[in-house]
Amino acid sequence: MRKNWLVLLAMIVLAAIFFVGCGDDDETITEAVTPATFTNGDIYIDNSYYGLYFYIYTFVHGGANPTMDSLKVDTMLAGVSISYYWNYADPYWYFEYYENDTPSDYESGDDITITMYGSGRSSACTISLLDYSDDQTSIISPDYNETVDTNSTVEIVWEDVDNAEFYALYLERRWDSSGTYVYEYTYTYSDDTTFTMPARFTDTTVDYFYVYVQPTCGPNPQSYSGNWTGTLTTGVLYSYAEYDYLRVYVEPEGPPPPAKVNRISKEDDVAPSITPREIMQGLYGLK
Repeated sequence: MRKNWLVLLAMIVLAAIFFVGCGDDDETITEAVTPATFTNGDIYIDNSYYGLYFYIYTFVHGGANPTMDSLKVDTMLAGVSISYYWNYADPYWYFEYYENDTPSDYESGDDITITMYGSGRSSACTISLLDYSDDQTSIISPDYNETVDTNSTVEIVWEDVDNAEFYALYLERRWDSSGTYVYEYTYTYSDDTTFTMPARFTDTTVDYFYVYVQPTCGPNPQSYSGNWTGTLTTGVLYSYAEYDYLRVYVEPEGPPPPAKVNRISKEDDVAPSITPREIMQGLYGLK
């Protein structure tokens, strides 16, 4: 009888453990960790100098300043020299990587994964590569220094680049204000190889405008949430090729004003001074 009682007691205890162990209160809850930094970086192939190249510029969100301990390019541990700036209101750090092997082991269209480790955290980003020189596009129309009518619709057309995911665009219009040229600019992009200029670029006030077209791989500029994963950093890493650009004059129908007859060639033109990296920063709202 005592044996049966002990068996019954054991069964009751096991049943209690089972029901308690299956309760919702026993679930493991993992708190989301906010990445400690925000990254703005570019990566591309340049076989005229150093093969694979990338530059990563990282802002610190605040609190303890994180450091980067190591870096992987795909599965290879890479050595980089990191510069830290903690004495500013917005501390940051940056580094450059050179493959120093030409031609590069990578080709246009290859996917590459960059992984950063530091302060007990890590983040990774996978992106498709472009070749800075070989993937340059060429604007087909209009021609450089072409004249279009005031208030006309102008479509920009350029050559397709096989491995580009989209094309970053820099648009700048200029006009004479009491003898001094002033300008306005904007950043946008196209998923196609055409772009229709906004109406304000051919209105009656405009003398001429510039268009820059830059092949790009990276997060969608319209809805991106960054392409880094992990807890060390968020932000963007993008790859681009060299841009092409043109200038177009805007005039009413009829003979052009005398001052605009002798137009500077593309080779001699002092075009807007902007780098490919600045175009990407403007497109993603990082300037």
